[in-house]
Amino acid sequence: MNGLVAKELPFAFGAAISPTVLVAELLVLSQPERPRAKAAAFVAGGFTVLVVAAVLTMTVLQRAGAKPDTPAMAWVDLFFAAVLLGVAVRWIVHPPARDEKPKAHRQGGLATFAALGVVIMLTNVTTLVLFMPAMRDIAIADSPFDSKATATAVVFVITTTVLWLPLLLSVMAPHTADRVLQPVNRFLATHTRLVTIVVSLGFAVFLGFKGLSRL
Repeated sequence: MNGLVAKELPFAFGAAISPTVLVAELLVLSQPERPRAKAAAFVAGGFTVLVVAAVLTMTVLQRAGAKPDTPAMAWVDLFFAAVLLGVAVRWIVHPPARDEKPKAHRQGGLATFAALGVVIMLTNVTTLVLFMPAMRDIAIADSPFDSKATATAVVFVITTTVLWLPLLLSVMAPHTADRVLQPVNRFLATHTRLVTIVVSLGFAVFLGFKGLSRL
């Protein structure tokens, strides 16, 4: 396996654990009219946010000549760790109401659902805070272009699994999609808080140790 890919897999899988995005995607797929078209627009909106985040992160770092294992990169890791710790504390101290979940509009064209995808992804802090360090590491890695391109593609595909996989299942195997996705939806409705806290705390510790080791 590409060494750079292996190094970024934890970030990719962590970023993919996104109950809020998945619940919103399932709500869009439950729309009574044109659910798959609306879900595709929602996916495109989410993709757009991550593509822009990747391009901006890589462009800024490459132009700045950033290097790995420097104090500056250590402080970036510690900043992301602090953000994730804040997310975990917020969910512990101020959990959302049990019936609170993302709302999918029942009216509006495809642009409305694309905008919803943008908003949901922009407010999905855990995914962005784990996706961006992966893009950072790839951008400043001392690796050939093909290794960086492969690592970027793999991280993006894994991170966006909660976006494209439900839609793909709905198109390719709708009956299987119902059997698989509905239990997942019920599980997340009950355990979203726990999943978010565990992922946030786990990666806060991971990034914290990583940052401290670079100082």
